[in-house]
Amino acid sequence: MFQRAKILSYNPIDRTAQVHIFGLTDGVESGLTATFAYPVGDDDRDTERQIIEGNDVYIFFDGGDQARPVIAFYSSHGQGNVQDVRRIRQKNIELLADRNININAQIINIEANVNFTGKTTFNGDIEQTKGKIITPDIVIDGKSTKKHVHIDSRGSKTSVME
Repeated sequence: MFQRAKILSYNPIDRTAQVHIFGLTDGVESGLTATFAYPVGDDDRDTERQIIEGNDVYIFFDGGDQARPVIAFYSSHGQGNVQDVRRIRQKNIELLADRNININAQIINIEANVNFTGKTTFNGDIEQTKGKIITPDIVIDGKSTKKHVHIDSRGSKTSVME
């Protein structure tokens, strides 16, 4: 049987939370210390979920012992919910794949400074609409984009880029 509770505080080192359990800890300011039931595949030693104080949850009691609550799920709030958006909130997020990560969307918007390590391949047009390219040099088909000569139709040099 699950019971409703509210997260009062979270301890990220111990992966525990203080919870108020409605009807059980009424009047107890600090609540009880609860652990978390993680989904299969989420090892709490290798990943952390952002826990927000004040969130409503469902708990069960480990072995039926009311002194050992375990947080199982967040509870539904009925109305006033975001629709058509799945948010993942965390200080840091790592996506680790043995082979590929595929993202399929009509538009991907990234608001960040982006660092690429390794070969980058573009299989389509590249359009830059603002700012400037700052780089030591880009070489395309053996020609420097910083140091090269422009030739007019008669074969004469028109400018030297440096």
